[in-house]
Amino acid sequence: MKKLYLIICLIVPVLTFAQMGFDPQLTGMANASGASARGIRASIVNPALMSIPFEHTSQMSLLNLQANINNNSFSNNEYIKYFTSGDFIDEKDKEDILNLISDGRLRLFGDGKVSLLGLYSNNVAFNVLMLGSGDMSIPKTFFDLLFYGNDLNKTYRFDNLEGEAWFGLATTLSYSHQFDQFEGTYIPGLGDVDFWSLGTTVK
Repeated sequence: MKKLYLIICLIVPVLTFAQMGFDPQLTGMANASGASARGIRASIVNPALMSIPFEHTSQMSLLNLQANINNNSFSNNEYIKYFTSGDFIDEKDKEDILNLISDGRLRLFGDGKVSLLGLYSNNVAFNVLMLGSGDMSIPKTFFDLLFYGNDLNKTYRFDNLEGEAWFGLATTLSYSHQFDQFEGTYIPGLGDVDFWSLGTTVK
């Protein structure tokens, strides 16, 4: 039993994403700016980075929004062509749209995050976040009915109309501490180290 507990303790951290915040700049850089994050952005990516010298001693962030929507049938070009061009949909367009819907249903997937408040001062950061995700499955029959109207001699089934979603509110408190006593330490392959820092986030 003790071995089982040890294995669980080793696996769970791998499956847990502690940093769930986001920032417009980080998103614009495809979330590849972890090494350059400073201040309040560092608390989102890696709280240890808050110890790196920064031009601002305090920061505040208000109302950032990030949303993502995917589906199993339409590419971005097809979505623009059929739903945002402003052109009328003819009979061929209707047939093409129905043929694009795979597996007999349109599946929509979405997630979103809202950063309500972020505060940073002297290696301490506080964030309030809302986040959630969901998915919906719409039968192909729905679009058939929408495009061609109600055929009295046809049966329309919507028993595979499904959907689920979840929503949560999170608050995080991050702290970083710098260890100056390691200044000048030489590490093979990396060179001299200016300092070591340790960061943690309580969620």
